[in-house]
Amino acid sequence: MQLASTSYELPEPNRDRPCGAADMTRSHRTTCRYVRRLAAVTLLAAICALPARAQTEFLRTFYMWNNAMVDGVPIRTDIDAKRYFVATGGGIVRLRFKDVRITGAMFQETRDVSQLLNIIDRNIREQEFARATRNSEDLKVAVTKFKLAVKPFLPARLEAQKRQSRALYNAIEYYDEMITAVPNTIAVLELQAHVNDLVLDLVNGREPYNSSSLAKLIRFQRGLIQIKGDTPLVRHDRAEVAEILRREQQLCVETLHEQAIEQLRTTSLTARAGSYLLGINGGAGVNDLYHEDLATFLTQVYEIVDRRLERVTPAVDDLLQADSDLPQQEYEQIQRSIHGIESFLSHAKQQMFGPDIVKLNTALDEQIQKIRDHRAATDARHSEVVTIRRFLRNGNRALMQKRYDDAIAELSKVLDTTDDANIQAHANAGILQATGARMAMQLAAVVGNTPAQNRKLLERAQRFLAENQDALAAAEYRLDVIESDIRKVAGYATFQEHCAVVLEGNAVEQWDRYTALDRWLLDNRGKIHNAAYSQWADFVEQHQLALFTRASSMFSNNISSLAGDGHDTLISLVEYCLTDGRLQRADELLQFGFEYLSPDGSRALFSLQKRLAQAYTLKGFNAKAFDCYNQLMEKDEALRHNSTLQRQIAHLKLRLANQKAETGMPEEAIEQLETLAVTDPMFARNERVLERIVELRLQLLPNDLDDDSRLKIFNDLCADYPGAAGGVSRISAIGSNIVADFEEIWKRSEFVQAIVKIYEFQSRYANLSKEIDIESAIVPIVRQTVRQYDRDSQQGQQVSVVFVEGLQLFVRRFENISVDENFDDILVKWKIALAENFNETGQSLKADAIYGDVLINFPLVAADYSLAERRRELVRKVRLARIQRPLGIKADLDWFLFGVTIIIWLSTYAVAHRRGRARGHLNYRLLQFTTVFAAFLAILVPCLISNVDFTTAFVRATVIPGILFYGIGFSTYLFFPLIYGERRLVLERLLLRVLGGTRDDRPVTTHSFKDRLSANIVRLEKDLPLLHDRLLYRISKARELANSKPDRGYQEFERLLKRLDKELVKTTEDWKNNFAECLCQLGRLAVELGLTDDARRYLNQHASLNPKHIDTRLLLGDLLFESHDYEGAISHVKVCLAARGGSL
Repeated sequence: MQLASTSYELPEPNRDRPCGAADMTRSHRTTCRYVRRLAAVTLLAAICALPARAQTEFLRTFYMWNNAMVDGVPIRTDIDAKRYFVATGGGIVRLRFKDVRITGAMFQETRDVSQLLNIIDRNIREQEFARATRNSEDLKVAVTKFKLAVKPFLPARLEAQKRQSRALYNAIEYYDEMITAVPNTIAVLELQAHVNDLVLDLVNGREPYNSSSLAKLIRFQRGLIQIKGDTPLVRHDRAEVAEILRREQQLCVETLHEQAIEQLRTTSLTARAGSYLLGINGGAGVNDLYHEDLATFLTQVYEIVDRRLERVTPAVDDLLQADSDLPQQEYEQIQRSIHGIESFLSHAKQQMFGPDIVKLNTALDEQIQKIRDHRAATDARHSEVVTIRRFLRNGNRALMQKRYDDAIAELSKVLDTTDDANIQAHANAGILQATGARMAMQLAAVVGNTPAQNRKLLERAQRFLAENQDALAAAEYRLDVIESDIRKVAGYATFQEHCAVVLEGNAVEQWDRYTALDRWLLDNRGKIHNAAYSQWADFVEQHQLALFTRASSMFSNNISSLAGDGHDTLISLVEYCLTDGRLQRADELLQFGFEYLSPDGSRALFSLQKRLAQAYTLKGFNAKAFDCYNQLMEKDEALRHNSTLQRQIAHLKLRLANQKAETGMPEEAIEQLETLAVTDPMFARNERVLERIVELRLQLLPNDLDDDSRLKIFNDLCADYPGAAGGVSRISAIGSNIVADFEEIWKRSEFVQAIVKIYEFQSRYANLSKEIDIESAIVPIVRQTVRQYDRDSQQGQQVSVVFVEGLQLFVRRFENISVDENFDDILVKWKIALAENFNETGQSLKADAIYGDVLINFPLVAADYSLAERRRELVRKVRLARIQRPLGIKADLDWFLFGVTIIIWLSTYAVAHRRGRARGHLNYRLLQFTTVFAAFLAILVPCLISNVDFTTAFVRATVIPGILFYGIGFSTYLFFPLIYGERRLVLERLLLRVLGGTRDDRPVTTHSFKDRLSANIVRLEKDLPLLHDRLLYRISKARELANSKPDRGYQEFERLLKRLDKELVKTTEDWKNNFAECLCQLGRLAVELGLTDDARRYLNQHASLNPKHIDTRLLLGDLLFESHDYEGAISHVKVCLAARGGSL
């Protein structure tokens, strides 16, 4: 029996005992004597036994293929395992189906049990455990029935009865084991299914490894423990499920353990640790794994707590050195983490379990007490540190707020509070900094002090610096700042002393003291307190003008003031005038000095005279500046040869000329500029004087000039001022416009037009072109395009023929540029490549023309490429190309199609001629051939003229008329119906043969394609003999119409008769026959329709054309007889008899 899967096999009870089947087997080769003895013994036992049939009631014999026999009680037939279960005296024997030759029949009771066991096996295999449970109840009932049935046969006295009794006891034992094994197997397999689902969810990630999953695994473990039974099957399944549960529990516990420890180590949170303890607490008593893991977990928690405690003391010490709140936050975070772990350990004490619970609780209490002691010591240290930090913070805040006295008081409290050397050094440094800052603040507040007070302040500052210099240096204090402040205060005191005596004495002395103090302040800028400069600025604003006015008035009115230091005073007055912009007063003072000072004394005033001239120039008084320079050259001969002064005068002349140009006197400005250009060519070239002359001349031009006149004037200016006119914007703009137009045309790939336009411009305006250097301007554009095409040609691309022509023209027009840029070599290379490409593509004429052009225009370069030999090799191809060109033959396919065209048309003509002569339609077929050939030529010739290749022209000339003619000829009878009708008939016959249909003359009764195709074939075969003559065909159709509808047929023949009357040629045989046929049919139809007069008229005309027509004579005879003209009737009858060879 198999349960749940093929891997589960029901056990064989008492496998360790001997089977006993060997006692019942006999060899087939035994002698007959032994067989007879066995039979006798068996018969005697049967006679002696009571009741009579008890010996063989339940025993059956199974005959094997190896000639062995097995006697026993058949208790089960396992169809899936293909085995018989037979209970013998020695135990349960399992026989394979393929080993048994003849089976022993089962009894009803064992058959019922066997069926139920098979059903239960199938239910378990299909995992229908509910049905298997229900069927197990039926199994108990069936086994009970079997026990009741065999109960009378269990007691045994004879050996045969004992053998049967042992077999029955073994069967009952087997059934009892099945009754016990089946529910346990179902329970184990159900549990295994749940375990497998949970494991699959865990592996696939649908269920996480958390406390909930661990609780499920523990619940499954408890359920497995609760399953009772001691059969080999249950042991096997329980061991497998137990191994799975053990492995998954271990993995889940390890995962929760790692997550809890990692969370404690990184974040100090205890949520996962609490969940972990809660989970493993549920497994107490289930598995020893939880006891061991709990101890390991607590050990790791203790290690984490120890590391946290080690960080507390350094965190408290860091608070003293901290400048921000980050260390405080770190300390609080560590304390919170330790408090959280302490709380966790306090709650964890209630969840301890295992055999070592006392030891675990003792270690836990010691750890909790250790945490609490450490927290108490840390809190005391933290309180002390917080107090010190408050004093330091208050001192630093006061120091930042510049409350230096309060800062010194707070920092002194720190010295009284702690004995720590570092903290005291930090406080002393703060006190020293506050003292120094207070001193610096006092040094900065010197504005309201008197000079005596500032001197006392300087003494205190110098004494403080001397006493605390080493301390300040150790505290890395900026000593240079204090020393600089002391120097500035000393300078400020000196300024106060000098400023107080400035206004003493006469006006000249006051001015001298003022200038001396002002110069001293300028020389010592940065070394004196800024208040001195602000106070001096106020003093200057109030007294400078009055001092200057009094000093200059007193100085100019008294010539004796120039004696002694009066020379320096004069220079200071002039400098003040130049600085303040009093140029007129400075000029007067200088003239006073030049007039009354000696030549040696006045030489010192030359620099002031130059400054005055420059000041006049900056103010725009160029004339006065020019007079100053002239006065200088008059007073000193050496200045006349001074190049710097000469350049300044030249600049002044240039400004004067520009000023005249701006004031509306351009002619005078031009004269001055031309004079300046002649006298100083170097200056004129550097300062672009000639360009300015050209600009002024351009300004004199009228505004209504046309473009040609303006360009001519520009050309003349370029001739008059070579090298300068091109720099003028209006003239250079011409070059920009020309280059822009050239580039625009060049980008449109109109290379030849662009070069021609440039050449025309150069021809008409040579000087202008040379001045703006138009050639150099277009060279980059051409060079870029040439380089691009050269790169493309090196990559295997063909150069444009248009560009090659344009470059050739450029090389001819601009030979110098082409030589410099190597354009001629590139051009020859491209032209040779283009010629070779033409030669390869069959365009020999173009290749020959290119070779000839290169040989004529570039003979030296052509010699390097051996173009003469190449051209001689093209002679035969050129001759052939002269024939191919008008025919549009450019490739081998064109030659092939040309030959095919000739063959096709010759064969077409031969076929038309042969069939026309054979069928009597020669003219008709030749006319069709002529028409089609003319249409072919009408399309072919224009295509060839438009330089289309012969293949394309052939396809167009063949396809277009073919579609048109076949479309008209196949759909109607309007275009040579005989010929196209024959072709359509051949096509339809072939199509009908392909479709598998047959030609049928019967009327079309269905709408199938094959029936309609067959009908079309019949109609074409009937119409084909008449299609060479359209009128004959219409007469035939009118005759058919008349047979079915006489009135419509009569009308059709009347139309045909009118058409025949309108024809110009009425003497041909065909016309006479057709006309007679129409008259005959009209007469016959008129007779049928009762139109007697019309009938006699038509019939008489027909009889005149065809006197021997019997039918016409008979109809006329009938008409005359009905009109009682018997003689006329008799005459017609006689004619009929004579025609038939009879007599009246």
